[in-house]
Amino acid sequence: MVPALLSLFAILLHLSTGAAQPAAEPPYDAAVRSYQRTGGLTEASAALDGWTRDDFETAVDTVMSTGDEQQLESAAVFHLEVAVGLAPASPDGAMLHVRLGERLVANGLLGARTAGAEDGVFAARWFSAAASVFLAQTDTVRSRAVVERALRVAPAAAYLHVVAGEVEELEALQQDGDIAQDGRGSQRRMLIAARASMEALARLSLAERAYRQAVRLDPALVRAQVRLGRVLFLRDEPEATAWLERGLAAAGVRTDRVLALLFLSDARAHAGRGDDARGLLAEARALAPGAQAPWLALAQLEELSGHPAAARSIVREALTTAAPVADDPWIDYRGGALNQEALAWLRSRVRR
Repeated sequence: MVPALLSLFAILLHLSTGAAQPAAEPPYDAAVRSYQRTGGLTEASAALDGWTRDDFETAVDTVMSTGDEQQLESAAVFHLEVAVGLAPASPDGAMLHVRLGERLVANGLLGARTAGAEDGVFAARWFSAAASVFLAQTDTVRSRAVVERALRVAPAAAYLHVVAGEVEELEALQQDGDIAQDGRGSQRRMLIAARASMEALARLSLAERAYRQAVRLDPALVRAQVRLGRVLFLRDEPEATAWLERGLAAAGVRTDRVLALLFLSDARAHAGRGDDARGLLAEARALAPGAQAPWLALAQLEELSGHPAAARSIVREALTTAAPVADDPWIDYRGGALNQEALAWLRSRVRR
């Protein structure tokens, strides 16, 4: 009888003191764990509602002190996902979360004594995706800031040099819009055009340098080959065609191949090889039938070749086949885009 009474007393004591009740999980840990489990941010956003910059920085410092690589990676991808969601409406908010993720990657993951080659791959992909968050908003200023910090952390990452080139190339392409905006007199327009052209050429030169560094670091990097060929073509350099042909021959990723076909068709047409250009555009159209760019490029080629009826026929067909914006690598090239490939790879690293 006595043992039973003692057992009952122990149970009552346990219930009254709550000594064995599990401690509540810190909100930040709960948010990251929710993201790991669901892949979404709904629960995480609720858990961290009202948090300040200081709250986040304190939580990130706590995670870094654990040295848990899985947790560091998951938290870094979590902040990247938040940045993706915030960027269209709040670029400053997105940058805050990019900087928090940078601390986890640069000071936490790469700062650990055990950091190795795999951590470098993770860092390169994380930073390339982070820079693309702002490229997707055509925000070259913030994107450049991310890339510059990234290259200080991982200067030998070829892919980061490609992103650096893309920032400069997009800045050069934006000059076209600046020229078209001004309608106040031909002298002023000519001056603006000259200044814009000089700025664009300077940016293209920086892009070329970045792409060349990328192919030096990784000669097999197709994206670097294709983008280098395009920049050289825009600068009217004779090497352009060789680089585009090399990139096209090696391109396995659909986006890389479509862009290589479009860029090389431009070079062929510019060299007076219209039939070759048509063949390349036909292949691009077959590879990406929902994209507008191959259809419109083919129509333009026919128009310039003196075949307006054929051009109109292609445009009519495109209106019923191609999507208005979606699935078009050319639009992403001209306006910037989120690096979906890197983001998908990073998401796959988060344990569900």
